[in-house]
Amino acid sequence: MVKWKLVKNQKKDFNWDEKLLSFSESNFYQSESWGKHKSNFNWKVYRFVAYDQNDNIKSMAQCLVRFYPYNSCIISCPGGPIGDLKLFDRSFIDYLARLLGKKYIYFRMRSMREYNTETIEILAANGWRIPKNKLTSNLTLLLNLEQKESDLINNLSKNWRRNLKRYKYDSLSIVQWPNPDINKILLLFSEMESYKSIKIGYTKDELKSLLQNFAKELIIFRCEINNKLIAIRAAIINTNKAWDLLAATNSIARKNYVSHQILWRLLMECKKIGVKNYDFSGIDPKNNPGVYNFKKGTGAINFASLGELEWCNSNILRYFINLIIRFRNRSI
Repeated sequence: MVKWKLVKNQKKDFNWDEKLLSFSESNFYQSESWGKHKSNFNWKVYRFVAYDQNDNIKSMAQCLVRFYPYNSCIISCPGGPIGDLKLFDRSFIDYLARLLGKKYIYFRMRSMREYNTETIEILAANGWRIPKNKLTSNLTLLLNLEQKESDLINNLSKNWRRNLKRYKYDSLSIVQWPNPDINKILLLFSEMESYKSIKIGYTKDELKSLLQNFAKELIIFRCEINNKLIAIRAAIINTNKAWDLLAATNSIARKNYVSHQILWRLLMECKKIGVKNYDFSGIDPKNNPGVYNFKKGTGAINFASLGELEWCNSNILRYFINLIIRFRNRSI
């Protein structure tokens, strides 16, 4: 039997991030910094901890909540929950309903722990199901940075090694960027959107919030030619793990094979500071094979997580949430 508690004033009597790191599946989406970032965009942050009878922490969940009319709310738990997933049963949902004062609840988790059928069956028995329309893929690539640099080079694909050597050292400059210029990054995103005909999805406010809230955890490299920004690559560090966060190149960078070199510099910096595993933050081999092959060429291995699961006590609310995601690709 466990007891759920809402964490308040964690800086004074409860260090959320410190407790989170005691779990192997801890990640930056469940960090206090991510909660602060999302609170800038109309999400209310709630943090819950489950204690057993000996006051040992069995599970943690940082939940993002939005309240809506008709006595309803949406709860998002990116990167979580953490710990024993058996505890996320009807009793936990009832606890949330009482705390939030809402009758109709739509809850979507996005667990980053490794996929296995037993866990899926346990969650299904507690009312969780795979959503009809997903926001993200449960597939990613992981690169083991505990290998020697020589072994990492040997594990690169033939094409990756060749393009790594094609980088033009004499005319280009790749350096770490401790104080990134948001306007320059947005301009680069705009240039990439134009020549690749893709939508990046970051607004100036979102980018500013990310850079501010993860100032200590963020590593970003830039490439310039004649003082013009042509490429960036960034990752978020969480102790000995790193996640790919930002990547952008324009047509000039592509012609000069910058993508391979700037990623390699970032990976080597992560290795240098003690990162053991680098997560490429999602892949879509079917619909985006080019990006998949680029990431796969580093020698990274495929990894399938539990991914997104939903719980809802209203079929109507569930239907409309999935409909919105399908047609508008809105983040919840």
